[in-house]
Amino acid sequence: MFTNVIEFLKEKIYFNFFIGGRGVGKTYSTLNHLLKEKKIFIYLRTNTKELEIAADSNVFGVLDKRIKWRKLEDDFFAIEKNEKLIGYGCALSTFKNIRGVNFENVEIIFHDEFIPEVSARRVIKNEADAFFNMIESVNRNRELLGHPPILYIACANANNIYNPYFIALNIINNIELALFEGSNRFIDYERGLQVVMLQASNEYIEKKKQTALYKLTAGTDFEKMSLLNEFSYNDFSQVKKNVKIAGYIPILKIDNIIIWRKKGQKHYVARYGNVRVPGKEFNSNNDLECKLFFKNFREPFYIAILNNNIIFDNYEIKKKLFDILKIKC
Repeated sequence: MFTNVIEFLKEKIYFNFFIGGRGVGKTYSTLNHLLKEKKIFIYLRTNTKELEIAADSNVFGVLDKRIKWRKLEDDFFAIEKNEKLIGYGCALSTFKNIRGVNFENVEIIFHDEFIPEVSARRVIKNEADAFFNMIESVNRNRELLGHPPILYIACANANNIYNPYFIALNIINNIELALFEGSNRFIDYERGLQVVMLQASNEYIEKKKQTALYKLTAGTDFEKMSLLNEFSYNDFSQVKKNVKIAGYIPILKIDNIIIWRKKGQKHYVARYGNVRVPGKEFNSNNDLECKLFFKNFREPFYIAILNNNIIFDNYEIKKKLFDILKIKC
């Protein structure tokens, strides 16, 4: 009835992102794998508060009461069984402060709840860069010396497809496309990464629906996220794949997003492209150009949204444009 994420691991896929409903077995199956493998690991949380809670509650305790957490300097922990080191507990937000620790014996990193709840506030600036630097610090030159790279397993609920990791890795559109085509998995073999949308069993879903909370939240965004594993907090309205643009002309470009308008009408399509739009091209990283774009196009853009006269090829484009124009998405 429960999900075992370890069944989805593949050879030479070293970066694994698992998205699943609450209570389906993501964390349990991964923690169980860490203990069974008997390899030194890092249990990673995004910030120190989350890490402290995990340590105080002893997330491993449900599997083995003999496991204890011992706090070290620089806000991280040694995780021990019978006073023998089996892993470390670290927070991404303070990982850069850890000094004098050699992680060459670490073989697995488990990043628990890498996407925060919608009500949570992030405490890390440039979170993806902090993540990449953490991987570099742990992995070092082991591959140059003929050893395999670190295995990274990340689990979370479907709180936000537009999160720092998927943005930086430039895979949001790939995940959307996989879901659009009816697949629950995106794999990039060349880059060694995968994203899996875990599907709970029908038995699990039906039993959960009969519990007090899911009777209360039936039909809500919470149920869609927590039980049905949908990115329900992301507004996918006006997002439609592969809209034909015959009869449309490019009128505006910001970064690599082209806005197309149907000839003689106020119907628009926003999609990625390399078409030139002389005199109407803007760079969102240039403050002046960004202000000009905001000043000249926010109102007509907003009217098009209200009148349902614009289609976005994917959610990433919609979110980028909404952020530039300071419109809540």
